Amino acid sequence: MQDAGPDATIDPLRQLEDKLDELLTGLREQTGQAQAQTLEHLACYSESLDELQAAVNQALYAQKLLEESSRRASKGLERVDLLASQLAGLKESVGQLEQAVASVLS
Repeated sequence: MQDAGPDATIDPLRQLEDKLDELLTGLREQTGQAQAQTLEHLACYSESLDELQAAVNQALYAQKLLEESSRRASKGLERVDLLASQLAGLKESVGQLEQAVASVLS
């Protein structure tokens, strides 16, 4: 057997070091791509959250408008009921007046 010199041991170590450097470079590139994609996804999520917040704000505003409309409609119905009651009283008074006029004319 031949005695292996120092170069025989160093070459496989250099090859291993080169391979490790190559793997680390690839890993750094993949990590950079993953970070870029993550930032892109976060930007999309942030935009979606902003849109969702705007939609929620619009829904809350619409709810307030609906509550106000309901309150006004309720007041309007109360007024209609009051007017209907007054009209019924007026019809009754007109009926009594008609009877009085009829009795005077007869």
